[in-house]
Amino acid sequence: MSDPRTTRLRWRRVRIVGLALFVCGLVGLVALEFALRAQGYGVRPALYFDAEVGYRSRPNQERWMLVGEERGARLTTNALGFRGEFPHPERTPSVPRIVAIGDSFTFGLGAEDDETYPAQLGAHLGRVEVLNLSFPGWNVENALLAYRAIGAAYRPDVVVLGFTLDDLRPRGHGMRYTDSPLFRLGWRTAIGEYVQNRLLPRVPGYRILGDAELAALRRGYARAEDRISRNPTGELGRPYLERALGALTDLERAVAASGGRFVVLALPARWQVTPLRALPAGAERDARRAELTRMQAAVRARCAELGVPFLDVLDVLVEAEEDPFAGRDPSHPDARGYRRIAESVGDALLAAGLLER
Repeated sequence: MSDPRTTRLRWRRVRIVGLALFVCGLVGLVALEFALRAQGYGVRPALYFDAEVGYRSRPNQERWMLVGEERGARLTTNALGFRGEFPHPERTPSVPRIVAIGDSFTFGLGAEDDETYPAQLGAHLGRVEVLNLSFPGWNVENALLAYRAIGAAYRPDVVVLGFTLDDLRPRGHGMRYTDSPLFRLGWRTAIGEYVQNRLLPRVPGYRILGDAELAALRRGYARAEDRISRNPTGELGRPYLERALGALTDLERAVAASGGRFVVLALPARWQVTPLRALPAGAERDARRAELTRMQAAVRARCAELGVPFLDVLDVLVEAEEDPFAGRDPSHPDARGYRRIAESVGDALLAAGLLER
């Protein structure tokens, strides 16, 4: 029969060893956190995969958007994980409400929170609520899902879809594990960012690919992205264009069903704007414009079929005195470029009678 004093002594040693191991592990984690922060981790916006919507930012964070490895603009997300204020679904009488929905151009990549086009649209129009429902990398399918899951509850008067060339990119189905309790607990840490962005992508099956047809479309797009973007009505681009236009049509129906008016805003890429800025107004520029804007022409035609207002800000950016892509992120407009977009959109909504001051 064992001696009780020996047993107590043994368990005391076990507890001491366990406590020592716990403290060492905790110190090691703290040291790792500081080491990763010294390398620049823990500052970029954290995201996760929402099965209803797609990729989106985590709520209530203040982080940096990076240009390469350098810090660019600050980003603040609201309680739903989007930029800007989200009002209560109950409407304020006589205050119009706009939902701006789209990808990184609507999100305002490279811009401060008050420099995005939706934020400046609200400032330009005055007494109006503008909700920025967007995320970098979304396409029209994501916009459709986001409107159904989130936007429709806010009963907007007008929904402005920012349509870009990237909308031809097939929708990704997301990343496993990123909404697990572990990541919900540790997303603010540099360790969490490192694991999610550096380690998990190496795990087989980490990326949710969806069905075989969509996976094949993504592979084809990755091989020929430039040719598809420049000639979306050609043989290579047609399947991607039809998929995007189909989602646009479904979004128009969803907006109409919730009592809103749908507007499509064509947002041009830098490679469309820059060559036209180098040419004087005239026949040569017009011919070059037609060559570069096959995508916009196809979207304009679908909008005409649907009876949907189509806004194109290409000429607004081409005619700007300063380069509208001269900001922190050269692939997106700077604050002045976003301001010109916002003013053009606001004036067009007023002129079309879709809003009243």
